Amino acid sequence: MADIEKNLDGIRDLLTLKCDDKKLFRFIDCDVGGYHAIHCYFKINNYSFPWELQIWDSANKADNFFAHEEHERKRMVESNASYDRFS
Repeated sequence: MADIEKNLDGIRDLLTLKCDDKKLFRFIDCDVGGYHAIHCYFKINNYSFPWELQIWDSANKADNFFAHEEHERKRMVESNASYDRFS
């Protein structure tokens, strides 16, 4: 979506209202290591897993993809290190 950054306050207000009326479980502003997004978590009931919606400003697309790839690479290294300890 374009112009998310310009409308952050309004988006946060809307998400807060949706949390209050139980349409949304929770939301988190993510601004870490070049990654910029709002993560929204929806949960229907206790018998299903919540699902996640990530809202990105299109201006952050390249940085977000790069940051995500870096995050996944680090996770893989950490996972392999944990596996090696127990094998």
